[in-house]
Amino acid sequence: LDLPEFCFIGATTNIGPLLDPLVNRFTYHYKLSLYTIPELAQIIFNACPKIGLDIPLEFCTIVAATCRGTPRTAINRLNWLYDYASAKRLGKLSKANILECLEIGGIGLTGLEADDIKYISKLKLLQPAGLSTMASATNIDEETIEKSIEPFLIQKGLIKKTGKGRVLHMGWPGNANSCEAIDRSTLAIIAKHQGRNALSAHTHPIPFQDHNLL
Repeated sequence: LDLPEFCFIGATTNIGPLLDPLVNRFTYHYKLSLYTIPELAQIIFNACPKIGLDIPLEFCTIVAATCRGTPRTAINRLNWLYDYASAKRLGKLSKANILECLEIGGIGLTGLEADDIKYISKLKLLQPAGLSTMASATNIDEETIEKSIEPFLIQKGLIKKTGKGRVLHMGWPGNANSCEAIDRSTLAIIAKHQGRNALSAHTHPIPFQDHNLL
């Protein structure tokens, strides 16, 4: 085929299954990193006026720290704040409002959620444990555990995988030697949210596809 010159760009979130000859066809390889907390805070701050919320940038940083480095999660958190503010008829959210909203949603200040807490609590009792054991104990499917829960917990230094199975890395609920101890807000929501695995659906006032937020 006689084709004009063009630039071909490929992207994947799972490079492992790709064959080396295919990967090596691409001259330049780049890896995208997660968003930083200041970057996520700015995204949240810029989005607030679009839905009529007034949140100082300082408080947006609190929300950004729970977003796991992902803008999509940041927008979901902001939608949750919007629902909270609407229910309480608030136009401006204080730090206390934000902390209460996160606690109601079962969200810790380091980004841990109810399923993460359930996973760690069960692992404490069962370690070392295999994937199927954890799936049965938590009532969470194996794919969700492998792709959504464990990567974040490993990144935070809370668990590790060994030849015998999953184990807590530095103990529960965290200690001075762990790379990031569990925050008090997370501990406060354990009793209220542990064992809950509900999925709520609502209309998002801000679609993530709105690139003007970035």
